[in-house]
Amino acid sequence: MKDDKPVRVIKLWFGPGFAPLDRRQEIYKTYEADGKIKTLETVGPTNFQDVQGDIATKMNAILAKYPKGSIDAVWGAWDEVAKGAYKSLKDNKRQEIPLISIDVSNQDINLMREKGSNWVSTSAVDPHLIGQTDMRLLAKKLAGEKTPDSFDLDAKLVEQKALKADTTMYNLDTIIKGWSTSEKFNEPWMDQLRKANDGK
Repeated sequence: MKDDKPVRVIKLWFGPGFAPLDRRQEIYKTYEADGKIKTLETVGPTNFQDVQGDIATKMNAILAKYPKGSIDAVWGAWDEVAKGAYKSLKDNKRQEIPLISIDVSNQDINLMREKGSNWVSTSAVDPHLIGQTDMRLLAKKLAGEKTPDSFDLDAKLVEQKALKADTTMYNLDTIIKGWSTSEKFNEPWMDQLRKANDGK
């Protein structure tokens, strides 16, 4: 909330039907219900061949309706839509509006580091860690061990102010504690297999 008033947000989202975005929408709705967020507009792509360009065009029209001071933030449920919004905000000289997103890539990091960038943060899980955890779960299933029906890794906050000149997806762990590490579903017998196969 801002000065005891809900934060006025342009929401970048589409659905339902895309599971990750649907889950993010459910969390977002709780903030709306609690009066912490007021959604001014919801923007989603219709041209999936050019998501960034499509969102940028739609944001151009929306920004023309809202003078400076009437939008507190733009929130993107997916970094691909956030990239389109970033372009529009930059082209329209509306860097006074902070952009917050979910997911991260090297392109996102580069845009966040641009001079005057208003892309202030994104929340994400290391894709390598996702794959690693999935393989552990698969190994446990093949071994006949019990596994949960679903599991979510804890997302980490990637803040613009923490990024360095050489920050990439491959060294985020140097600025974000726990970015690429988790012992979830790692079993002693897996360590033994690694040791045997690595010759260590």
